[in-house]
Amino acid sequence: MGTGPHARPAHQGDPGPGVGPRAKLNGRLFHRSPLSDLLKLEAMRTGAEGETLLWRAPRPLAADGGPLGAAELDCLVARARSQAAALEAHRAAVSAGLFPQDAVTRIHAGKLEAPRP
Repeated sequence: MGTGPHARPAHQGDPGPGVGPRAKLNGRLFHRSPLSDLLKLEAMRTGAEGETLLWRAPRPLAADGGPLGAAELDCLVARARSQAAALEAHRAAVSAGLFPQDAVTRIHAGKLEAPRP
């Protein structure tokens, strides 16, 4: 018949080339999930905290005349802490907008139902 083993019957149709990438698991085809910003902010804050630890690690070696002096390392640690604090403030604001303050109390009391798809 001239059809290969993976040929699709005509009645099934082809959804088109752009449909597959837009079918996302969060149930939203054209908009981002509200948790996307929170997730990104938490990842960036984790990175800033890691950067703080990174700059603190060589601090004991600075007294021995390492490539970076104690003042430079202290400045880098302070900058990383400042970045983490700014990200935490922004993350807290986004989180407060997503989750009502009484949600935990209502969940424990059995008065908050899970959202229905």
